[in-house]
Amino acid sequence: MKKILSLILIALVCFMSVSCSSDDSNNDNTTNEIQLIIQASNYNVKVGESVVFTVKANDKKVNDAKIYMDHQEIGYTKIFDKPGRYNVIAKREGMIDSELITVVVLDVDTPAVNFISVGSKTYNIASSFTRLYAETVQYEGENLVRVYELETSTGLVKFCRYVVEVRTSDFEVNSDKSIKGALSRIYKIVLQNGDSNELIYPGVPGAEEIDINGFIVSESGNVEFKDDAIELLDIKLKAFRDESGKVSIDIKAADNSVNYAGSISSMYAIDTSKDDRSKHLKGNTSLTEFSFDEQLSCIPVLSKGK
Repeated sequence: MKKILSLILIALVCFMSVSCSSDDSNNDNTTNEIQLIIQASNYNVKVGESVVFTVKANDKKVNDAKIYMDHQEIGYTKIFDKPGRYNVIAKREGMIDSELITVVVLDVDTPAVNFISVGSKTYNIASSFTRLYAETVQYEGENLVRVYELETSTGLVKFCRYVVEVRTSDFEVNSDKSIKGALSRIYKIVLQNGDSNELIYPGVPGAEEIDINGFIVSESGNVEFKDDAIELLDIKLKAFRDESGKVSIDIKAADNSVNYAGSISSMYAIDTSKDDRSKHLKGNTSLTEFSFDEQLSCIPVLSKGK
């Protein structure tokens, strides 16, 4: 296996870049078999800051649910006036309660738990802007996760490429290519079962995952780091269209670092209406421009859409 992984690492000569779009919907008429999902606009805030909660069911917004914080009903927007860890849950008659989420409130002078550090400057990561992407390819008019094939001395190896992105809420690249805020991306591959069309994605128990490399772009400068700087990149997905999954990141690269432990949203939706293609993940993806010199080309001889 080590030999196979080494060959794959040699073959990975380029990065991928994807971005996603999310959809908003109206209230959902559901049954008691449907579980609510609650999200927070930010899971780590400071005293005096507000958090906006969103409740969904079947990927549609639910506006008449009741939200409780430590057993006390609150509204959809909450301003926190004391530091601490607050458990929040959504309830609605006729539906299954959401899982608990936790909002961490820090004193004003307390350093942020989730951050990107470049040199002497630290940027706070916005939980609502944390994403897991997949590299995709157009196949028969659909956007499917790209599957790579690599011939090795021990046989054919298949793998897919994914990227975890964390950023500040104010991150943007201006028309003059100047950067505001900070963004970091970490790349990984997941080995696939050569005898099956069903894709294996990050976070699945037993999945063979390899953390490759990554970069940071920020107002303070750009940084590239290799796999030996990635001390931890752990993803736990709840579903294909993931609303409440978790990711833990710990990167130490010279004077630069990324630290994150919180929520992650993924790019995935599974389409069960199309025979064997229902086993492929779909995502609304496109290339994203940065002033950082990313290598956006792929390895064409290895790509297969199905």
